[in-house]
Amino acid sequence: MLKPFIRNHQYNLIKKQAGLQQHACGSVSDPKVVESVRQDVWLRIARAFPDAGEPETRLLGNITAAGTAEQFHHYLQSLEP
Repeated sequence: MLKPFIRNHQYNLIKKQAGLQQHACGSVSDPKVVESVRQDVWLRIARAFPDAGEPETRLLGNITAAGTAEQFHHYLQSLEP
């Protein structure tokens, strides 16, 4: 179990970025564009956690695998504890 490390404003940033990625996954047909959005989302999240260790980075990085609304919902729920 990880010690809580996400502050409220960071969670809001993650939630916003997840929404952007979810929109791109659902509305863009070019896989290169979707991958570019995924990379940009991950970069923005990683910048918000410059001191994150390996377990925290792995947890936050799970967003890159999400593509459906259910997966994004599950991802955000996994961050709450």
